[in-house]
Amino acid sequence: MALYDLRERKRISENFYFDMSTEACKKMLHNYVPRQDVSTLSRSCIFNITYPSPDIFIVVRLEKVLQSGDVAEVYMKDEKSINKEKVAGLAKQYCEKLGAYRMPFAITAMQLMNVVNGASTLDRDSTLGSDNSSTGSSGSLDKRLSGLNESLFKKVGRDDSLTRSMSGVGDLRSLKSNQSNSDKRSSWYEKEETMPNLDTFRNVTIAVSSFFKQETDKLDDDDLYKFLADVKRSSSSLKKLKPIPGMLRLDLMPCPESLQYCLSPELYKIQPYPNEKGRPNKEIVEFPQRELYVPFTTYRNLLYIYPRNVNFTNRPGSARNIAVKVEFLGGGEEKVPLPVIFGKSSCPEFSSHVYTAVAYHNRNPDFYDEIKIKLPSRLQSGNHILFTFYHISCQLQKKEGTQQTETVLGYSWLPMIQHSRLHLGNFCLPIAADRPSPHYTMMVPDVSLPGIKWLDNHKGLFTVDVCAVSSIHTQDEKLDKFLTLCLSVEERKIPAHIGEAKMERELKDSITNVANAALEPLVRFLPLILDEMLKLITRPPMILNQTVNIAPTAFEAMATIVCTLTKQLPDKNDIHGRSSLLTQYIHYCASLTPSNHSLAGFGTPRPQSVPDFATYSPVSTNGRPVSMRPNDSTKSFLVTPTGSTPVDTPYVHAKLVHEEVALQWVVSNGPTREKAMSQAWFFFELMVKSMAEYLSAANLINASRKSRFPSQFTDDCTALVVMITKEVIEKYGSEPLYIRQLNSSLAFFIFDILSLMDRGYVFNLTKYYCKMLSSKVNSLADGTQLMILKLNFIRIVSSHEHYLTLNLPFTNLIASPMNNMSLSSLTTSLLHQPYTLTTELSDDFRQQHFLVGIILCDLVTSLQSSTAAVHQKAIGVVSNLLYCHDLDPRFNDHIMRSKIAQLYLPLINITCEVLDQLWNPTTSSRGPSAPGGAELIDMSVARAISTSNVPGARPASVEQALKGQMFKNSLNYECTRSLLVSCIWVLKNIDRESLQQLWKNIGSVKLGKVLDVLYLCLVNFEYKAKWIPKVTVRETPSNKRSWAIIGRKFSFNEDLVKPTHSDDSAVPKVNKSATLGASSGSKLLRSSSFSNMLSKDDGSGAMGTLSKKLKYVSQQTIKKSTDMKSKLEDVILGGSSARTEFLSRRKQSVSSSAVPPSPQPDTKLRWRKDQTQFRQERESLQGEKGKSYVEPDFLVLGNLASEVSMVTLDMLEIIISIILSHDSLQNLLTGVLKVLLHCLAINQSSYVLQHAFATQRALVTKYPELLFEESTEACADLCLHLLRHCSSSLASTRSHAAASLYMLMRQNFEIGNNFARVKMQVTMSLSHLVGQTQFFNEEFLRSSLRTILTYAEKDLDLQDSTFPDQVKELVCNLHMILSDTVKMKEFQEDPEMLLDLMYRIAKGYQNSPDLRLTWLQNMASKHIENENHAEAAECYIHCAGLVVEYMNMIEEKHYLPVGCVGFQRVSQNVLEESAVSDDVVSPDEEGICTGRAFTDSGLITLLEKAAQSFSTAGMYEMVNEVYKVLIPIHEASHDYERLSLVHRDLHEAFTNIISNEGKRMFGTYFRVGFYGAKFGDLDGQEFVYKEPSITKLSEIAHRLENFYGDRFGRENVSIIKDSNQVSQEKLEPGKAYMQLTYVEPYFDAYEVKNRHTYFEKNYNIRRFVYSTPFTLEGKAHGELAEQHKRKTVLTTAQAFPYIKTRITVIDKEQKILVPIEVAIEDVQKKLRELSSALAMDKPDPKILQMVLQGCIGTTVNQGPVEVATVFLNDVVEGRITPTRHHNKLRLCFKNFLKKCETALHKNKQLIGEDQREYQKELERNYANVRERLTAMISSQHGPGAGGSSSALSKKTKSKSKDQRKSVSPMKMFN
Repeated sequence: MALYDLRERKRISENFYFDMSTEACKKMLHNYVPRQDVSTLSRSCIFNITYPSPDIFIVVRLEKVLQSGDVAEVYMKDEKSINKEKVAGLAKQYCEKLGAYRMPFAITAMQLMNVVNGASTLDRDSTLGSDNSSTGSSGSLDKRLSGLNESLFKKVGRDDSLTRSMSGVGDLRSLKSNQSNSDKRSSWYEKEETMPNLDTFRNVTIAVSSFFKQETDKLDDDDLYKFLADVKRSSSSLKKLKPIPGMLRLDLMPCPESLQYCLSPELYKIQPYPNEKGRPNKEIVEFPQRELYVPFTTYRNLLYIYPRNVNFTNRPGSARNIAVKVEFLGGGEEKVPLPVIFGKSSCPEFSSHVYTAVAYHNRNPDFYDEIKIKLPSRLQSGNHILFTFYHISCQLQKKEGTQQTETVLGYSWLPMIQHSRLHLGNFCLPIAADRPSPHYTMMVPDVSLPGIKWLDNHKGLFTVDVCAVSSIHTQDEKLDKFLTLCLSVEERKIPAHIGEAKMERELKDSITNVANAALEPLVRFLPLILDEMLKLITRPPMILNQTVNIAPTAFEAMATIVCTLTKQLPDKNDIHGRSSLLTQYIHYCASLTPSNHSLAGFGTPRPQSVPDFATYSPVSTNGRPVSMRPNDSTKSFLVTPTGSTPVDTPYVHAKLVHEEVALQWVVSNGPTREKAMSQAWFFFELMVKSMAEYLSAANLINASRKSRFPSQFTDDCTALVVMITKEVIEKYGSEPLYIRQLNSSLAFFIFDILSLMDRGYVFNLTKYYCKMLSSKVNSLADGTQLMILKLNFIRIVSSHEHYLTLNLPFTNLIASPMNNMSLSSLTTSLLHQPYTLTTELSDDFRQQHFLVGIILCDLVTSLQSSTAAVHQKAIGVVSNLLYCHDLDPRFNDHIMRSKIAQLYLPLINITCEVLDQLWNPTTSSRGPSAPGGAELIDMSVARAISTSNVPGARPASVEQALKGQMFKNSLNYECTRSLLVSCIWVLKNIDRESLQQLWKNIGSVKLGKVLDVLYLCLVNFEYKAKWIPKVTVRETPSNKRSWAIIGRKFSFNEDLVKPTHSDDSAVPKVNKSATLGASSGSKLLRSSSFSNMLSKDDGSGAMGTLSKKLKYVSQQTIKKSTDMKSKLEDVILGGSSARTEFLSRRKQSVSSSAVPPSPQPDTKLRWRKDQTQFRQERESLQGEKGKSYVEPDFLVLGNLASEVSMVTLDMLEIIISIILSHDSLQNLLTGVLKVLLHCLAINQSSYVLQHAFATQRALVTKYPELLFEESTEACADLCLHLLRHCSSSLASTRSHAAASLYMLMRQNFEIGNNFARVKMQVTMSLSHLVGQTQFFNEEFLRSSLRTILTYAEKDLDLQDSTFPDQVKELVCNLHMILSDTVKMKEFQEDPEMLLDLMYRIAKGYQNSPDLRLTWLQNMASKHIENENHAEAAECYIHCAGLVVEYMNMIEEKHYLPVGCVGFQRVSQNVLEESAVSDDVVSPDEEGICTGRAFTDSGLITLLEKAAQSFSTAGMYEMVNEVYKVLIPIHEASHDYERLSLVHRDLHEAFTNIISNEGKRMFGTYFRVGFYGAKFGDLDGQEFVYKEPSITKLSEIAHRLENFYGDRFGRENVSIIKDSNQVSQEKLEPGKAYMQLTYVEPYFDAYEVKNRHTYFEKNYNIRRFVYSTPFTLEGKAHGELAEQHKRKTVLTTAQAFPYIKTRITVIDKEQKILVPIEVAIEDVQKKLRELSSALAMDKPDPKILQMVLQGCIGTTVNQGPVEVATVFLNDVVEGRITPTRHHNKLRLCFKNFLKKCETALHKNKQLIGEDQREYQKELERNYANVRERLTAMISSQHGPGAGGSSSALSKKTKSKSKDQRKSVSPMKMFN
């Protein structure tokens, strides 16, 4: 059995021999088979397939004992017709005589990939049906699933490890090489073919029942490939073959990782091998289709001989049954063949000879045999292969011995060594008649040898192929020469043909040519070649008793080899460009230092740049390099101490690898240096490994670091760093990729030698590098690239595992015995040393903390850059370091973490100095905004902060670190978050007392910046609500919890963290004493930080549960790769499949009654919609039913936000305690309150809110003047936030918010026996909440108000005061406001009704300017939400008018408008905001008009918002009017910056007016009437609705009908289709009716004169018109003379635009037009269209032609004539006297004709030649119309004219009688 690739026409495996014969049959051959070794009894094998192909076939050949005749005939006959006894007797006789010989019998083949890809049959039924019908065979390959059986197929492994220790080169596979090869193969296959997929290969059993007779004349490879091609395409040629019935079952499956009883191809036992009697599994050598670039890892030395053909046609005599005997003989006189030929099956393991199969009666036979030989490890010149040719007699003689079975036909041979190389290839050998003498066998038989008789005149008669798979023989001329010369130098045996004089040149040439060798042998012998190169570098040979300076040549060759492998084999490179071949060599193969001998004498001094040599004695006894001997590669660098070297040694004193590589690298130049630089990583790692092994072998690990390496080596390392630094600086711009790799290689080298060399020396190297790059960066205009290189360098160096130890101050431990301390104990001692906090990035700090100082200095420098990449890189270095510290289990102690955090104290100061650069979402955009909801911070950093076990966090500030620095480059969102999260980590872990002591001395400015940093932390880490699945826990019968996914809007503070109590009974008791002690109480509440809550093990409460959950998630993340690996193994081995998993899941779903099974950590899932292996698995929550759990990432982000808030609150308490003891810091209280208010404003967990409320209560108690004696902005914000939390769905949050709100009222009352300020702010805040908050919960807020009442009733200290009554009054007012929320929620989907309700509420607060202002702002927000920007602008104008009115009442200012009158040009409606009389509302009353809006800045804000909304609405003219009010205010305050912005906006507005002329479209208006009792207050009312431009009547009708249909029922809503007057008596009482009519703005004649522009005709409009056609008979339409029109003019209560989008109709006027007036209107309309088309600056011919066609086209040419006939004919005939209407109509017709004529001339000028005919047609139509109209519009009338007119009239009437009926004038003109 073997594998063949049909496409490549190549055998891809050696043969596997198996014997299925019974023991009885085997006994028949006992005379020829002395024994059966166990290794030959194998029936299973392992094939390696490196390059899968769809054309791989398994070919099985059957052989039998040689016999005469057609042996297949017996097997093809019917069983009944066979004489079994006779056949058995003949078989026995042939076995006794010819048992040593075989003959071909049958053949079959299977396409392997058909089986692998799931093909159930080979589909031979159609081709073999007729032939198989007689024998009863099925002719198909049956496949079925099976377990692990004996025949195994092995798919190449998908990892970088060695799959089998003894499997040789074919077994070293990597994922990358396989993937790349797969990509390369893709172009080789046809498009219709699919690539084979061995990943889905499952166990399969194939029943092979189709064998074909092996014809003796079709044994060569060409016939085999033709047969395979026929099998692949099921060719009809197969029908010509003779089938032989039989059955062979093959079990195919992937090879398991661990297999018992396995033998290597050399028959070595591979562990585990339990006992000697087990039937073995053989590994089969692979012959890859293409080059295999994998080094040899095991010893292998196999020779394969393939006899192809022999020709004895010209030989006389009997030469028909030809067999070839193959033997492997040694040299000299010895003629005994060596037992090195592998046995086949059921025979001895090795034999000394083997016969080929015999083709019966064929004088020119082909052979297919494979002879496998185990070559001796040391071949001699006399080793050769002897071929003996026999004729085998097949006749059975009755008398024994009468005829000889074998007759020798000739001899041939093939020497194994030729020109000192293995003799391989394709040969056509002559055949000698006699056996050659032994000394002849050293020469090839092609040479004419004396005394030899040749057959057929010395022609080549025998064709044979010889190939080898050897880890000894390179089979490459250049490599053989190199290794041979190295051996010669080592053994001091200079080849005679070279001579000592030429030896040096030959050796150097051979070294240079190694890089030019073929790539495949170079890779396969790579470890050996590199070992030899290093040997030449470290042990220069001696020739003619002189040392040969061969090291530079060897170094150059090694650099060339490394470059060649990297460039020519990119598939072997990792993402950093490092070849896996070289990394494997360094890590596994290279042995670079002595191990068994002393190292005394190494490292002796040498002059600069001149090597200093000592002697070296290798151990070599076998004539080959030591490293080439199997299993002896580690001896290649064994050394002898100085002084004990034999005198005749060919080597001088050997150097160490790292010393010589460094030296040669430094002294190299030109191409050699460039190559070494491009692959610097290889030489650096080589040096590092050599250094480490040297220290270990020389027992210098515990020696002083300064004495470990000689000064020459350190000088070389210094020169190397200098050289590379210079290279980086010079070429960073021209070769960026090369420099990045070189920079990283140097960084890793520094990283490695920190553990080996003197660290002071290494720090000096680092300092030099940083200094040189910094100098270069400072000299460049843009040093971004160099700065990034430097940061990458520092990032790599600082990732050292002892980074912290390297940064700690050693001054306190100088006298301690450090050499006796372990590094971990040293670190612990250092961390516990007393140390003075410092916040300055001073020289002392950088000296004591070297690497930290460099990192922070680079951070400062990077933040001055304008490049975001530099920001991100520098900040990333810091944040990644902190992340590593947090995860390091060595530093779990909080004291140690505090010491670590002290190293990064200057980071706080750096952050304070770059406040203006940080991203602040609450201010104007500076840089790219973060995507909606996208958390750009790394999740690993988030987990480190949110799940730490360290309690407490303390901030710091830097005094003078960055003084004078000016930062002007903004950081983006991601960089800001990374920097702030680093600060949070530092603050969280610093000792609290030390930090408090430090902050007392830094001053208010620095402390204020710390507050700003805390504020930005809250802003940037606010948890954003998202649409995520909610996981609800449900109890299952098995007492486990399962997960149900429910989509919902997630709000963090509502649902992420549930409180431990959920009812109002848990309201905290509030009294005066408790309140005054709130500060200490809050400290007690938070003595355990949020991190400790997460780390609790008891699991009580939601936070403990979440902590467990987070820990579980992290564990699952670690286990994920293992789970995936086991899962893939299950799939490959067939234990898991889609079908079985589907059935399993179905059973589970049925048994659990549609409840998904609870996820278990070990459950292996293939695919599930609601849970996949690629998402982190969930664990059931141990809590109450109904608790929720969300995705782990959201938990981490939520916990991170909570942790940031908790750290911020801790810092606030520290700052408050400092302020209490320092009166000079009182000004910081405003900043503290700002941070605290923002903490309450953002989304927070309930846990954080509890502590935030406690801090707020403590702050208000200690400093009430913050809220009650200064500006009311803080008080208003606090009331708003407290009310919002009073409506929370969480009882704990509501209780704390209610307590805080009550304490606020109480505190205000205690100051002045009145809390009017808080009362007003609470009322305004509630109005704001009701108007703007979508998720406002009325029920929960009422519950909180009842709690406040309870507090007031039970507060014994204030029972005798008016406080309880005032609280009740306030609560009653709040309940009244809440009552409006019911209707607002009811009309949430009806924007008009909702705004009407808000308008009504605002109107109700006419006597309360603050509340009215609040509701007007609520309406503006709602309009903006609905994109009604004009109405929003009107709301802001009303707000501004209201503010101005009351500001004038307080104080008259010349630059302010005198009340609302100043806004009349902006809006006619603003006069509604005129202030009521002073006796109703007094501005002097406490709490009235004291908000921020009633100031200059508040007025400016309102006007700017109004201008912005007007601009968004496209009403640019109003922007000018608003700024006319705003400019005097800015001029009065000399705010020229804002004035410049105002004029810029005005410029843009005026530019938009010009550029958008004729393009702007404003609102569309509709009259809507409501009729029916279901409408309630709306019944019988009419409104004018303003809709967006281009809104059709059907659209608004559909919207209103759907809304009210959903409310009242669609069957109860009806639309009145006409515009007639509605009679409500005729309507059904149970229905709701709506009448909708399109209306247009209406202007009287005097108004039209004043409204010139399109904007003026659409602004400040109150009157609208719509027309209704009718006839006196009651029909809507009739004849022209009967058609009347009713024009209805509506007047609204206010002018559009207004603060709402619908306004009530307060007046209605109707005007009836008689038919002639209707006709005049229609003609005038056509005149306006013509005038408009002609008045265009650039007339559009299409528009002009369209209007002309509508006036005089052939389809309407009777329209104007018909109108004239109907209304002017009687006048022309003199039957009636003309009235003013008749005269007006005639004038209209005259103008009509003139306009048409002008339009025709204009059109003639615009059209081209292609429209000339169309122009002529229009002119003809115009002439016809003019001819008919002229007689009727003439001013002369008389009897004579009347006759003609009468005749014309009659003619016209007769032609248009039918067309007059029911046709309106408008339709006739259209």
